[in-house]
Amino acid sequence: MNVTTNIWLISVAVILGLLLFDLLASTRKAHDVSFKEATFWSIFYIAVAIGFGAWIWAD
Repeated sequence: MNVTTNIWLISVAVILGLLLFDLLASTRKAHDVSFKEATFWSIFYIAVAIGFGAWIWAD
Protein backbone atom coordinates (compact mmCIF):
# COMPACT_ATOMS: atom_id res chain seq x y z
CA MET A 1 0.00 0.00 0.00
CA ASN A 2 1.39 3.35 -1.02
CA VAL A 3 0.45 6.13 1.40
CA THR A 4 1.05 9.61 0.06
CA THR A 5 2.25 12.58 2.05
CA ASN A 6 -1.16 14.22 1.64
CA ILE A 7 -2.88 11.27 3.31
CA TRP A 8 -0.47 11.49 6.25
CA LEU A 9 -0.97 15.26 6.58
CA ILE A 10 -4.74 14.96 6.46
CA SER A 11 -4.70 12.11 8.98
CA VAL A 12 -2.50 13.99 11.45
CA ALA A 13 -4.56 17.17 11.01
CA VAL A 14 -7.82 15.31 11.68
CA ILE A 15 -6.41 13.59 14.77
CA LEU A 16 -5.03 16.85 16.17
CA GLY A 17 -8.30 18.61 15.36
CA LEU A 18 -10.32 15.96 17.19
CA LEU A 19 -7.99 16.11 20.20
CA LEU A 20 -8.29 19.90 20.33
CA PHE A 21 -12.07 19.70 19.92
CA ASP A 22 -12.32 17.13 22.71
CA LEU A 23 -10.13 19.21 25.01
CA LEU A 24 -12.12 22.39 24.42
CA ALA A 25 -15.52 20.69 24.56
CA SER A 26 -14.79 18.80 27.78
CA THR A 27 -13.36 21.79 29.66
CA ARG A 28 -16.15 24.12 28.61
CA LYS A 29 -18.14 23.59 31.79
CA ALA A 30 -17.45 21.31 34.74
CA HIS A 31 -20.34 18.88 35.21
CA ASP A 32 -21.15 15.27 35.90
CA VAL A 33 -21.30 13.34 32.67
CA SER A 34 -24.61 11.57 32.19
CA PHE A 35 -24.96 8.12 30.67
CA LYS A 36 -26.69 9.66 27.64
CA GLU A 37 -23.85 12.13 27.05
CA ALA A 38 -21.18 9.45 27.48
CA THR A 39 -23.04 7.20 25.04
CA PHE A 40 -23.29 10.01 22.49
CA TRP A 41 -19.56 10.81 22.64
CA SER A 42 -18.63 7.12 22.48
CA ILE A 43 -20.79 6.59 19.39
CA PHE A 44 -19.38 9.78 17.85
CA TYR A 45 -15.75 8.68 18.22
CA ILE A 46 -16.51 5.12 17.10
CA ALA A 47 -18.23 6.53 14.00
CA VAL A 48 -15.21 8.77 13.31
CA ALA A 49 -12.89 5.76 13.61
CA ILE A 50 -15.06 3.65 11.29
CA GLY A 51 -15.25 6.51 8.80
CA PHE A 52 -11.49 6.96 8.89
CA GLY A 53 -10.96 3.24 8.36
CA ALA A 54 -13.40 3.22 5.44
CA TRP A 55 -11.63 6.21 3.90
CA ILE A 56 -8.23 4.53 4.17
CA TRP A 57 -9.63 1.21 2.88
CA ALA A 58 -11.30 2.91 -0.11
CA ASP A 59 -8.05 4.65 -1.03
